[in-house]
Amino acid sequence: MEMGKLEWAGFSEKQKLEELQKANRELTNEKNKYLSVFESIYDPIILVDKDNNIENMNYTAAEVFFNEAVSGMKYYGNINTDKELDWLNEELTKFIKLNENEAFQEKTIITKNSQKTYLIKFKKMLDVSEKYRGTVIIFNDITESKERTYQLQEINASLKEEIAIRTKIEDDLKASELQFRQSESRLIAAQLMAHVGNWELNIDTGKIWASEEAYNIYGIEYRSQYLPVDLIQELIFLEYRESVNNALIGLITRKEKYDVEYKIKNAKTGEGRFVHSKAILVVDETGNASKVVGTIQDITERKEKEIEISYLSYHDHLTGLYNRRFYEEELKRLDTERNLPLTIVIGDVNGLKLINDSFGHDKGDELIKKVAEVIKNGCRADDIIARLGGDEFVILLPKTNNFEAEQIIKRIQEETLKEELGSIDISVSFGWKTKNKKEEKTQDLFKKAEDHMYMKKLFEGPSMRGKTIQTIVRTLHEKIREEQHSYRVSILCKRMGEALGLSESEIQELHSVGLLHDIGKIAIEDTILNKPGKLTSDEWEEIKRHPEIGYRILSTVNDMAEISEYVLAHHERWDGLGYPKGLKREEIPLQSRIINIADAYDAMTSARSYCSVLSEKAAIEELQANAGLQFDPQLITIFIDKVLVNDEPIPTPTR
Repeated sequence: MEMGKLEWAGFSEKQKLEELQKANRELTNEKNKYLSVFESIYDPIILVDKDNNIENMNYTAAEVFFNEAVSGMKYYGNINTDKELDWLNEELTKFIKLNENEAFQEKTIITKNSQKTYLIKFKKMLDVSEKYRGTVIIFNDITESKERTYQLQEINASLKEEIAIRTKIEDDLKASELQFRQSESRLIAAQLMAHVGNWELNIDTGKIWASEEAYNIYGIEYRSQYLPVDLIQELIFLEYRESVNNALIGLITRKEKYDVEYKIKNAKTGEGRFVHSKAILVVDETGNASKVVGTIQDITERKEKEIEISYLSYHDHLTGLYNRRFYEEELKRLDTERNLPLTIVIGDVNGLKLINDSFGHDKGDELIKKVAEVIKNGCRADDIIARLGGDEFVILLPKTNNFEAEQIIKRIQEETLKEELGSIDISVSFGWKTKNKKEEKTQDLFKKAEDHMYMKKLFEGPSMRGKTIQTIVRTLHEKIREEQHSYRVSILCKRMGEALGLSESEIQELHSVGLLHDIGKIAIEDTILNKPGKLTSDEWEEIKRHPEIGYRILSTVNDMAEISEYVLAHHERWDGLGYPKGLKREEIPLQSRIINIADAYDAMTSARSYCSVLSEKAAIEELQANAGLQFDPQLITIFIDKVLVNDEPIPTPTR
């Protein structure tokens, strides 16, 4: 016989009373079940009526905002007059004026016990006639998530705030069939929205009643109100079963807190999902435990965020290797007698700065990733490899002696010979040191390994830089259409040195600097270098960077320090109006003044897409007109009288 449809004809007064009492007990049981779920929810919840009176709040809200942890308490009052909730009154008033049914706000709140950051959700409650009857306010604690986000801002700016909307439940059941049905539907809707299910364990029978959303979380078809206990046990991942069972036993036998996270296998999809379950113990009239009432929520998204954050905390974002933080912690863990001998290997990439300056940081990043891959391929599966930053790597080899470490490094070096980045060779200098005795300090071990690495780098680095310079020159000639320009300038510089009576070594130096004077253009965009029309002011400023770029590239090579200075100054002018430093007259190195003349002459007399070719006579007139302005006047005379009279053709370069 359904409530609200009782047939009273033929009933005595006693029978009518018994039927009403039975209906009231059923309603009370459902209300108690509703309240149990409401009180077990972790987030603070406040229910406010249409006049801004607080109708009710759950256990957590009472504890957080009023320091009154009384289950089921009702706090009646108006938030307009409650100083504790002045801020909430203002936000609630704004929300009520909106046409929206729900709104979110993030706020840091100083409560009686602490300071926390909440994601606050306001949700309007409507009665059966769709009229506004109050507001549900849910406080989702995101303090821990915010703190983790702040800590990881330097490593990865790509991290998002965790926002989890939990549930909303109204504690306003009335003793009527209509209100009961309305509350029940609201509870189901709230559970579906927040992916929160509720369950009850009957301690005497061992049966578990569960809501439809609890079934959905487990991926079980909702055929009965009672969950199949055996299937639930099978769906919990093996490594979590014992801890979940122990927590439930602890709640029932010792009234310990039941608040567990574990992983389950969704019965429908087969995928692994993380869940969070909380429960409270309910006792009967005699004080004996009768049932456990709890909630279960799918927290997979939040858990995956935590795993991602943990990964970023200990891994290098570029290579995927471990980072310095992990290395330092792992070194402390491994620094025990049972891991001896312990070897530390330091690796440093040769020529990274040169490649960054020449080809850009994207190419440098590619090199770092390629080196990381090579090191991984050469190491054993259990070896600890970390990038300390920049071009430096470290490898921790527990239970590995000096000879074994040397074999590992040999394998890595063999791997580097098989790999290259475009036309760039890969070169890494390694140094290592082994700890054989317990009393040796790991700090000293690292320093000795680093010193060993730098010693290796003294011999291996220059060779690598020389090869890289050759690669840059080849790449530049492929990049710029008038590829023979540098060769012609180098010949003119060499002939100028001969005309000045310079020594053989100085003449050879002039020849070399002529070849390399435009090396800085390797870092300039192709579209600017090969633009057929007139350059914009911004494009011209970009072109003017090439002497400085060339200087940075060549200054990294030990035997090219002086040449780098000549390249830096080859666009300075005799009158001081050149760049980049504005040097004038004899402040400009002789070699740079010679390059300036040879460079200008070849530019005027060679075919280029953006300007017309001048005859030799017109070019000489242009040089003479700028003698004492752009060019050293004495050198101009020598260049015209002694270099340009040479009818010997400039040879075509061979590759």
